[in-house]
Amino acid sequence: MSRNEFESFLSRIVEFNKRLNFELDESDVSLATNKDDLLKIFQLRSEVYKQVGYSREFPDPIDGMSFDDYDLNSAILYVKKNGEVTGTCRLVFDSEKKLPSDKRVSYDPYRRRFGKIGEISKNIVKHDGTALNLEYKYLMRGLYYVFNKNEMDMTVSLIRRDHLRIFKNIGAVEVLQDVENYGGLSEDFILMSCDPSKPTRLFLKAFLKN
Repeated sequence: MSRNEFESFLSRIVEFNKRLNFELDESDVSLATNKDDLLKIFQLRSEVYKQVGYSREFPDPIDGMSFDDYDLNSAILYVKKNGEVTGTCRLVFDSEKKLPSDKRVSYDPYRRRFGKIGEISKNIVKHDGTALNLEYKYLMRGLYYVFNKNEMDMTVSLIRRDHLRIFKNIGAVEVLQDVENYGGLSEDFILMSCDPSKPTRLFLKAFLKN
């Protein structure tokens, strides 16, 4: 990818995010609507994936930056702490490219069942050694806003089984199937659906309030 192509790529992502309906007065979580923060998001993805051993499954197209074509039709959320991007995730809108995990499992049965689906992916937090990471709370809040203010019927995600507890806080969650040997990674993975239009009482009380 040439420099001009990369600049165009960044611009298209920024424009997509600017068109989304979002709580613009939300201070704790933001959409990627400028290139500088988008570059920091790509760098954080690369850094954390290298730390947890995911680089082989998700190689960097540019050394030190993790991104792909699905970013072009994704709501890319991020959290900043002291000017540094410390957490990010994305909600990929379905398109003719389908969704990222369609390469591993077919989402077609779930398209027929749910309607318009989107995939939650690239859910990353930079751990700083503290016991509590508020980034998860803010990112889940951002996903809730994007889902409920834009056209989507259900979210799906291919996640590590031990991350299920995070998404159970948002809304109605269903484990759709087990996914074995995901990219040769050693952890247990599952395919889940999550309906943020049906938030739990805990989410309404703890996640939507500061």
